[in-house]
Amino acid sequence: MPVGKVFFANSGSEANDTQIKLAWYAANAKGQPQKKKILSRMKAYHGVTLASASLTGLPVNHTGFDLPFSFALHAACPDHYREAHPGESEDDFSKRLAGDLEAMILREGPETIAAMIAEPVMGAGGVILPPKNYFEQMMRVLAQHGIPMIDDEVITGSGAQANGSVARPMVFSRIPCRSPRRCHLPICPSRRFCCRRK
Repeated sequence: MPVGKVFFANSGSEANDTQIKLAWYAANAKGQPQKKKILSRMKAYHGVTLASASLTGLPVNHTGFDLPFSFALHAACPDHYREAHPGESEDDFSKRLAGDLEAMILREGPETIAAMIAEPVMGAGGVILPPKNYFEQMMRVLAQHGIPMIDDEVITGSGAQANGSVARPMVFSRIPCRSPRRCHLPICPSRRFCCRRK
């Protein structure tokens, strides 16, 4: 789907607050005032304002601030390396998480959920790559219940640097890391796959 509008914000936190407001505005405009819950994920990072920090799935961003607010729901983190059952393939792990997401939607009531927000590659939660077929499975569940996906994309895109040049994206390959001692990075961000700049 082509993108037809651009809305500038002062920060990523404010941008995600605006996403929440747009989802709620759309629900109210359609006569669905009960459609206010936003799905997020554990270990996700979506900002530090009160609303965006509620979507953030990191307890350190909640402790001491009476967060998260009740509109924010957190699904499981798609970390196959740490969260998969013994012998569970990436594809089977993705199917299980999609099933868990559907169970959450049905438990809460699809008529109460305005949107889901997700990072294509999770950043502050540990640079977590989505397992095989993860987003295909999740999008199928969301589409079945008429829930839109908010793409909180920061890590995988190119950005302008201060000198006006375009920053090259960091690419995390699916090649297992075989030489961590020779890596150009002081700390391996993926702990699992080689990373390199294209």
